[in-house]
This record gives sequence, C-alpha cells and structure tokens, in this order.
Amino acid sequence: MHLDHTLVIGAGGSGGQLIPSLARLLAYHPKARASLTVADGDAFEEHNQTRQLCGPSQLGRNKAEAMAELCAAQGLDFVQACPRFLDANGLRQQLKPAGCLLVVSTVDNDATRKVVIDVLSERSGDWFHCTTGNSSAEQDARITTSTHWHGVVDGEAVGLSPALLFPNIAEPSDVIPKQGSCALLAPSAPQLLSANVLSATMTLLVIQNLLDGKLSPHSNSLFANGRAFKFTFS
Repeated sequence: MHLDHTLVIGAGGSGGQLIPSLARLLAYHPKARASLTVADGDAFEEHNQTRQLCGPSQLGRNKAEAMAELCAAQGLDFVQACPRFLDANGLRQQLKPAGCLLVVSTVDNDATRKVVIDVLSERSGDWFHCTTGNSSAEQDARITTSTHWHGVVDGEAVGLSPALLFPNIAEPSDVIPKQGSCALLAPSAPQLLSANVLSATMTLLVIQNLLDGKLSPHSNSLFANGRAFKFTFS
C-alpha cells in the first residue's frame, strides 16, 4: 500500500511522543506521502510538563499547533495543525482527501474512538486506523499499554475493529470534548512517561510494518507490560 495522508488525533501524552517520529517516517519512507495533520483542541498546562513534550514556552498553547511548530523546527514543515476537537462532521472534513488514509487515535476518550471507527467505515478504498491506550499511574504505577488496528489494505480487510473487542468503545460512557465546555475541566488519568513512550513506540512499529508490507492481515493487537518486560501479539 502507498499512504497518501495521515491524521493523528491527540497530541498529548502518547500522541506527542509519536508525532515527531511519525512525521520523520512519513517524510522519508518510499511508500508514504509527507502529509500529516494533527488534531487536538486542548492546550498545554503546567502539569503536562512531567510527561508531555511541553516546556515553559508552550504553556497555554494549543497542543496541535505547538506540535506542528516542533516538527517544523526539525525540518518537517509539512505537518498541519487542526486546533480543535473532532466530532463526526469535523472528522469527515479532515478525511476528505482521496487516496489511502491512516488515522491514529492517541486519545483517552472512547467516544472519539467510536466516531473514528464509524466515519472510516463509511469510506470506500483503502484506510487504516490505529488506536492506543495506557494504564493510569494511579493503578499501582503500572506500565501497561496496548495498540489495536484495523482497516482495508489493498482492498482487503485487515484486523478487527476495537468496537468488536471492547464494550467501552462500542458503547462509550464519555463524550467528545468541546471547546469551552465543562468537559475540558475533567482531568484525564495521569500516566507514566515511560508508558506514553512505550505506547508511541508500539504504534510506530505497527505503522512501520504496515508501510513495509510486513504486518500480518490476521493480527490486530499488541499488548505490553513494561514492568515484566512482556509483549503479546495477537
């Protein structure tokens, strides 16, 4: 497959660790076009500095815009920012470009994951969706994370939709955040920096194997336990 455009939803913990490396992969891989949009309606806050790519000068800045600037400073000036949360209509606007699409959901919001799954299922042609999630640092300081994927590659279905695997995604109990809403005041569960980096690395591995034609069409999940140094592939 040849990847024409990539959309990453979420530029915080895992997304922020992933985006610069993913942009570099897209810039130099022969089967990818250097076309990447980062969508996030959130802004960096002081507590984000412990585990996100955020310094004092980024505080108060929109995460997507700050990430695009960080990539541009590394010569990856094709990264575009979408500084808002995406509902179904907003997502459809972002996915208008023709060709093969990659969507990466690095969010801690099941409603957003479900919207991505539903909107992608409307498309014809090739597409690939990868989503990742971590345990919180409050849960016995675990370093556990998982990455899941599905899509249509070269006209063939690959993987399984996360909505078929996880009831919380099939029927989300949360809602998509909106700018200026009280939902923004609800803090996400804190995660360890190592879990975010591990999550980003696993997601990058999936995308690398996808572009290299090395991803099994029968697989759909990668789990990791950073404390036990164990990986499970299914």
